[in-house]
Amino acid sequence: MAGHSTKAKGLDRRKNPYRTFFRDNISEEDLKLIWEKAIEDAKGGNDKARKEVLDRLFGRPDQNVNAHVEELKKILPPWMTNESQS
Repeated sequence: MAGHSTKAKGLDRRKNPYRTFFRDNISEEDLKLIWEKAIEDAKGGNDKARKEVLDRLFGRPDQNVNAHVEELKKILPPWMTNESQS
């Protein structure tokens, strides 16, 4: 099984200088305020905030959804796949 490397083309994400800077300069209270604002924006209909909050809480959705849909289309009746409306 292939792993997910943190090193890509010479970049080692574990040694990101920005990560160190933010970790050392943003307080827990700052992070709390940022999260509260992001959640408020998401609830208010901001699609980017909604996506970010959900991605951070639940992880990004599986990107292989289209492959699964194409397989399902092969076995489902046309009325279930909107193919009959084309």
